[in-house]
Amino acid sequence: MSINEIIATGITSFVFAVFSSLATFYLVNICYAKKQAKRKDKMFLFCSLMATRDMMEREWIRSLNLITIVFGDNNNVLTAWQNYHNSLKVEKTEEWTDVKRAEARKLQIKLLEAMANDKDLDYGKITWDVIDDSYYPVWLKTQHERQENEGKMISQGLEAMNMLPSMMSAMSNPPKPYPSGAKKGGRKP
Repeated sequence: MSINEIIATGITSFVFAVFSSLATFYLVNICYAKKQAKRKDKMFLFCSLMATRDMMEREWIRSLNLITIVFGDNNNVLTAWQNYHNSLKVEKTEEWTDVKRAEARKLQIKLLEAMANDKDLDYGKITWDVIDDSYYPVWLKTQHERQENEGKMISQGLEAMNMLPSMMSAMSNPPKPYPSGAKKGGRKP
């Protein structure tokens, strides 16, 4: 083997080593960045649900709708989410009883607990008791209940107003008198 061949082989090996190490570094960096982004998304979603767990607001609903996307790789979370989602399905407001509400609350806590135990989050020290114990000021709860009651009263008032025109038309159009020659309660001869 000549010196030129040895130098060419050495340069080729060096270039190959440099490019392969750069490619490896690039791929590892991309994988790490994706994993960090996924962890950040999971953390944000979990924190959002923890922060709004006692208030059914838009952010809470938005967060619930993202669970299947963000935690799609965790079957425990997806199962807990499906159970909780099914508990929230009610046809009429009257069906949302205290028993149903308590059942949904337990399933909500199980969902948050499953999320806390996700391998990417590793919030395993967050227990059922921690999740269930949240701060919700009494004055805010009272205000929400008052607004809900006012909304029900307005709704009932609107329903009564919608019935008013039909009642008025019934009163303004009395039953027609019997035609001449007809017997009351009978047929014409």
